[in-house]
Amino acid sequence: MKKKRIYLSIKSVISFLLFVILITFFISVTFNAIYVKELNNILVVKENQVLQLSSEVGYFLLESTDTIAMAAYSVNSLQEAGAGDDEILDYLEKQTKVYAKTVSSDFTGIYGIIGGKFYDGSGWVPDENFVAKERPWYQAAVAAKGEVALVTPYLDEKTNTVKMSVCKLLPDRESVLSLDITLHDIQTLIENSIADGDWYSAMILDSHGIVVAHSDTAELGKDYLNESGFGNAIATELYQTEDEYFLLKESGESYYVFTTEVMDEWYAIRVMEKSVLMEPLIRIWITFFVLLLVLWLGMLYAFLRLNRLKQNEWVLLGEMHSLTDIYDIIWLIRLEQDTYQEADSLTGGLEGSGQWHEKAQYALRAYMDGVTDLRFKKGAYTFIDLPTLPIRLKGRSSVTLDFLDTGNRKCRARFVPFAWDEKGELSSVLWLLEADEERME
Repeated sequence: MKKKRIYLSIKSVISFLLFVILITFFISVTFNAIYVKELNNILVVKENQVLQLSSEVGYFLLESTDTIAMAAYSVNSLQEAGAGDDEILDYLEKQTKVYAKTVSSDFTGIYGIIGGKFYDGSGWVPDENFVAKERPWYQAAVAAKGEVALVTPYLDEKTNTVKMSVCKLLPDRESVLSLDITLHDIQTLIENSIADGDWYSAMILDSHGIVVAHSDTAELGKDYLNESGFGNAIATELYQTEDEYFLLKESGESYYVFTTEVMDEWYAIRVMEKSVLMEPLIRIWITFFVLLLVLWLGMLYAFLRLNRLKQNEWVLLGEMHSLTDIYDIIWLIRLEQDTYQEADSLTGGLEGSGQWHEKAQYALRAYMDGVTDLRFKKGAYTFIDLPTLPIRLKGRSSVTLDFLDTGNRKCRARFVPFAWDEKGELSSVLWLLEADEERME
């Protein structure tokens, strides 16, 4: 018997561990699906914010590119119509005034080389050493072959603002129109884009790695491709990947870098610390582990309680085997259901494991009626009245009746409490009958 109990204990532990592993696996799979979905949602939100920034910067550039494209079209039309120098200059001066009022107050004018002559809508007259065809704006326009070109921006040391030329080659393949713009509006836009505090930094890089705008003004005008540091790491990875975001490590910290193109010329970039981005996901992790811990503790408690009940069952079964050596008859009776099991069924297991017989009260009365001497029948009938047992056994370990059977032998009947329901009411009893005169004495 002892070996069997040890075997069942090991088997129960193994079953419990397998059950815990299975439940943990299914919860982990579910959590992982939630985690991946939430991470993707966060990344999509951040990507959309970068796209919005790109759209706003692109709108600002579009005003300048549209202006130079329209001016180039109009000047070309004047050339084809045979307009003189005064007409062309008059047009450029008028457009300069319109642009200064509608777009930017610090606009310096539309200028360029038209038919081999230099014109400036703001009235600026170059000195003798000025060679227009050697200027970056002219060379960039020629290289763009008729497309609007954005010249590499430069930092104005006096104003600490980034400036840039926007230019276009005219159809005659020699004339070029250009205008200069100050990018302080884009700089303001970049600075405001991290005002919510979630972003680590934001910036605009041109196609050559020059910092056009940056949330940290100390970075303006830097050439990230030819400098060391975090900016170089961003620019290097940016021009090597087609992904909308990537991870970088700097000084022991990890960063998510989100990027998108601006009018096929520049890159809008936002940088966020990984720890900040992961904060909502960390809360999910904490919730998962708390839930898992509570579940583990709950299952452990249930297992220990079930194991304790099982051990109690083995104790009761052991006692039942001992009782079969002492008592001639043993019945387990369920009071509310009025059913019973006999001793040969009980030795194989407790409630529910054997065959239950109905009408326990009737069967008990019929048995006692057949074995009890006439003089003791009235007392026996009162003793076996099952509905009164909860009251009679309250606070007691047993109730006993001594009587004589029809063979004039001494007998002893006993009711012993066996089980209680959830409300603490007596639900099952053992009925024991001993008919051995020598043992009784």
